[in-house]
Order: sequence, then C-alpha cells, then structure tokens
Amino acid sequence: MSDQNIPVRPSASFRETLVASRSIAVMYGHDSIRSTDLLLGLLRNMPSGVEVVLKEQGVDPDELALVLEQDAVGTTAEKIPHGAMPKPDGILLTGPAEEIVEGSLALSQKLGHMETGSEHIFLSMLQSNDSDAGRKLEEKGLTFTDAEGKIRSLYP
Repeated sequence: MSDQNIPVRPSASFRETLVASRSIAVMYGHDSIRSTDLLLGLLRNMPSGVEVVLKEQGVDPDELALVLEQDAVGTTAEKIPHGAMPKPDGILLTGPAEEIVEGSLALSQKLGHMETGSEHIFLSMLQSNDSDAGRKLEEKGLTFTDAEGKIRSLYP
C-alpha cells in the first residue's frame, strides 16, 4: 500500500549516484548532467536491485557502461530547459535528467518507500521515453513493468 503523503528523503545511494553522475559529466566536458551521465553514475554505484534486474534480463552492466562511455564523447539531443537554475553544486541537469530525478522521488512515494534510492532512479529511467538513458535501456530489452516487479520483490 502506498501513501502519497509520505515524506521521502534521498538515500546515500541516491546521493552517491548524483555525485558520480556529476563527476562523469565534468570528465566528459559536459556543461550539464545528461540522462546517460545518470545511468553511468548508477552503473558505477551499482545497487544490488539494479544489478539483479540487469543480469536477469541478460544485460551485462560493464558492456552497457562501455557503450555509454563511447557515446559520452559525442553529442546528444538533450538540452537544458529554458530558465533552468543551477543546482547547488553549480551544474545543471538536462530536461530529461531532471525529469528522471523528479520521477524517482514520485516513484518512491508511490511504492511507499521512506527513502528514494538509486533503484528509483533506474525505474524512472525506464519510464522516461524522452531520455537517451531510457532509450538505451529499452534497446537492451528492459521494461519498467519487469524491473518494477523485481524491485518490489527485493524491497517490499
């Protein structure tokens, strides 16, 4: 059962994923955190639930990270939303990346979880049709429904 009024706080894994994503964006010379930077940050701080989902679906996390790293040096269609304000750490999220982060907070509430973790970021990516990360995961055959079911079974 879920309660839409549950106060949700970011977990350590959520914060670690964002910090890693920022480092990745800076490393590749991006002026903002893109959804693929978030996915790389997630793969660097692989939470067990995400690892289980990837492996059950036959996705090699290292191979996925390699593809993302090769793409990171190229350009992406993701843009910073007009009027966006810098985040406290001084780097912006692209529109799709911001939607993923906001969606992860909403998902944790929907699932009745007290904390928003990296698994919620992963699930939000799978719901995001407008992000490069969501499309990469979809290309690998991952679906929100399958991942959500597995995450729910691991973290009731």
